[in-house]
Amino acid sequence: MARARAALGAPRECEAQPARAEGRLGVPARTGAAGRTVSSPGTRRAGKLQAMSRPQSQPTRARLALLPGLIAAIVLIAGLALIHGGWYIWVLYAVAILALIMCVFAVQGKNYWWLAGLIPIAIAFNPVWPLSIPDLWLRLLHLAGAIVFIAAGVSIKVPVDEGKQGPAGRYDGKRGGRGGTGSRNSGRK
Repeated sequence: MARARAALGAPRECEAQPARAEGRLGVPARTGAAGRTVSSPGTRRAGKLQAMSRPQSQPTRARLALLPGLIAAIVLIAGLALIHGGWYIWVLYAVAILALIMCVFAVQGKNYWWLAGLIPIAIAFNPVWPLSIPDLWLRLLHLAGAIVFIAAGVSIKVPVDEGKQGPAGRYDGKRGGRGGTGSRNSGRK
């Protein structure tokens, strides 16, 4: 009977249920129409890991200027209530420092056109040599500065080396062997 099935091209009993190959993270891989395993990015095929990654010529780019830009915009909007008050000096310091930080990120990301908006903000909100700007123009400068900070923070992307990504050297969120609060010699063997 087995010879008759083989002659007709029918699968044997042990081949009736094809074994599914496991893909990345132990999830079964998909099978195509012909019963062949269709690999997804990051699966192992013939002992080699096929990872979906960008070419080596393109460095990873991160929006490192986004957080300083949002903080500066919040400080500028909140500083509208503090104009000509005793606490306004702190608004000047915060905005000038954050504008210079964003200038550094703009140069690192080779987005030099943002320097045309960020350097005048750093000069106008300079706490060392404050400019005497009329009240209406100062309030308009606060609103325009908030828009520039948000737009620059969203559009400035800084190239990041693969080895220096994020906190403790990574942006991918994976835990590494370094850092942390655990002790290496915790007494366990």
